[in-house]
Amino acid sequence: MTVFAFGFVIVITAFVAAMFLVMPAMVRRTLPLGVSVPQSHVNDPVVRSSIRRYRSGIVAAWVVSVLVSALASPVSSQLVLAVMPLLFIALSGVVYVVTRRSITAAKREGAWYEGATTRLVADASPRRVGHPSVAWLVASVLVVWVTIAIGVAVYPSLPAVIPIHWGGAGQVNGTAPKSVWSVFGVPLITLGVIALFYGMSWLTLVTPPRSVASDTPEQAARRAGAQRHLASAGLGIMSLVLSIGLGLTTIAGWLAPDSDAVMTAALLTTLVLVVAAVAVILVRYYRSMSASRAAATQTASRSVQGGLERERPDAPDDDRYWKFGAVYINRDDPATFVPKRFGVGWTVNLGSPGGIVFAVVIVLIILGALVTVVVVPGLR
Repeated sequence: MTVFAFGFVIVITAFVAAMFLVMPAMVRRTLPLGVSVPQSHVNDPVVRSSIRRYRSGIVAAWVVSVLVSALASPVSSQLVLAVMPLLFIALSGVVYVVTRRSITAAKREGAWYEGATTRLVADASPRRVGHPSVAWLVASVLVVWVTIAIGVAVYPSLPAVIPIHWGGAGQVNGTAPKSVWSVFGVPLITLGVIALFYGMSWLTLVTPPRSVASDTPEQAARRAGAQRHLASAGLGIMSLVLSIGLGLTTIAGWLAPDSDAVMTAALLTTLVLVVAAVAVILVRYYRSMSASRAAATQTASRSVQGGLERERPDAPDDDRYWKFGAVYINRDDPATFVPKRFGVGWTVNLGSPGGIVFAVVIVLIILGALVTVVVVPGLR
């Protein structure tokens, strides 16, 4: 196994680990590790201890994944590339599920919500629905068309059998007869991904916001608007980054199919672009949510000074609808999308008809991509 391939998976998992580590600071304080708690218990010792153990567990999961990958690297580089990220995610999931149990147990035994006023607030007022910025769409499609144009120019000079798959170290490990699909398949799939991202961006703007009971209407509107804007912009950024990354690797495969160095450089550039894009999105999200919380604090201070302070209700204790704080299933909730409890953005309500349809479509898209990339080349 090459140093690059091993370093590649280490960097990827380290970046994912960093995102997991900062996640508790990016969600609402009343949702530690995805568990709903009243405002009076956000600083409870059990909550703080659970978050510390969660972060320690994430670090331990990453270390174990690296050690296991190092031991497996002499056997197969492909095994390490596939197993290390999956092993780390699986171990992180176990850490998340185990550490959050302390909070749920303390909340249940201490009856934290007993006597607390809870309510769910929804914004029923008419609002203007915007549309995603077409700049990201145009830029992404332009990159793909430039890639296709280069492919058309070099198509006559391509050999009868061309490489279609490369390993983590940039070496060719899959070929196919030259055809329109084998040459232009990746750019065409990229166009489909761009369309999917643009559709998801549009959904983030038209989906009605789910307000939190403790927010005033002004605070709820500010937070929902910031989330929709950042989600839409984030999808646009990722669309462009994926277009550039896939374009670079595709062109490298056309122009220098036998050069491990060229393909390695293309893969490394793609990795850097993706990491940078995700980092920018997370930083912007954190700053936006921090500004929203600061605005809420200022509003509360003005209310106290004006003699208008009153006890605000907590968000509802609806943990029974959240499986492990991540999967939302509520047949009585008509909403298709709801804010994630632990993470950034929205998740699907698998109890609503719209949520079920959306989940089925996503699964079919994933299966279609796997068949296209893995099964079809293997049948040739």
